Amino acid sequence: GPVPGEVALGIYDPGGRLRRELARGVLPAGRHGFIWDGRDDAGALCASGVYLARVSAGKMEGRCKLVLLK
Repeated sequence: GPVPGEVALGIYDPGGRLRRELARGVLPAGRHGFIWDGRDDAGALCASGVYLARVSAGKMEGRCKLVLLK
């Protein structure tokens, strides 16, 4: 069954730069939800555009595109 694991979740701009780290560390087994408020790690609002959310959990990795509109 599911076990706790190391997780990393980041939001990247089109140039591949990490703009916001939403999660990093060990999380308990199960579903988790995260909300990105459109800000970077310094708290500044990111520009409108397409971003990439990338999550890794153990040996698994997933990616999806996000569109930020203001």
